Amino acid sequence: MNVISLQNIEKSYGTRLLFKDVNITFTTDKRLGLVGINGTGKSTFLKILAARMEPDKGSIERNGKASIHYLAQTPEFDPESTLLEAVLDGDHPRLRMVQSFERISREYREMQESGSEDSKISRNYMNALEQMDQQDGWQVEQEARIILTKLGFPEMDQKVAMLSGGQKRRLALGQALLYPCDLLLLDEPTNHLDEDSIDWLESYLSARQGGLLISTHDRYFLDSVCNGILELSNRRMYQYDGNYEEFIALKADREAREAATEEKRRQFLKREIEWVRRGALARTTKQKARLERYEKLKNMEKTRRPDQMDPIALKTR
Repeated sequence: MNVISLQNIEKSYGTRLLFKDVNITFTTDKRLGLVGINGTGKSTFLKILAARMEPDKGSIERNGKASIHYLAQTPEFDPESTLLEAVLDGDHPRLRMVQSFERISREYREMQESGSEDSKISRNYMNALEQMDQQDGWQVEQEARIILTKLGFPEMDQKVAMLSGGQKRRLALGQALLYPCDLLLLDEPTNHLDEDSIDWLESYLSARQGGLLISTHDRYFLDSVCNGILELSNRRMYQYDGNYEEFIALKADREAREAATEEKRRQFLKREIEWVRRGALARTTKQKARLERYEKLKNMEKTRRPDQMDPIALKTR
């Protein structure tokens, strides 16, 4: 199923052009890795897909029946929520139902521990239990607990206020993984994870149903999870089928072709410069056309040295 289609998308940061002429359709069967050196606009691209930022040019067609969820770099949570309540926080009906059950359960336990009795709290608790049974909320709660455990949160009744910045990033990742959506956008999901958590995340995302776009410098993670690569290079977006290893080979072929084309352009330009220097006069239509072609070639944007992956991409685990 198509989730979102981009046509001729362009975006600048101030006076600096980040990318242009981006044409791509994201579907529910594609798990894509987004690569490129720092500062090329990867996070900006993710925000455009998540509708948190608008492009300067181009059009976006969104499937009204499909949903997209975005893992932001700076998550926000209610500091008084427990970790389990926070990971369930979202605008999906089943998540809201289970989150409400967790909150009501906490109130009910506190009431029992205090030895008091509140008929309203008891009634709310019984109603919440009934909803959990009817809407299969127990499965959602179980998955939430598994995700939190695998991400290093064994104490799920702990308050969010006690977490560090890195722990909040891990909690936000858990929230994103739990959210039911057709396209999941992850910006550096392996940051702040240990080796065991990264291995679990690889397996989880490989088995997950739905589209996926991951921006990360971890080439081993990409090689394990993705079936396609998007490369943001020299203000252009290139798409490759296959994992990261296959992308490297295809990228080398593309750059070799571009280098050959550039060499042909430079040789032609060299001949034209020699012709102009011999004092050719633009008196005839043919000469005028040749001069115009020369000027156009001379002013063409030269192919820059191909972007290299950020040095962090070469690290081993």
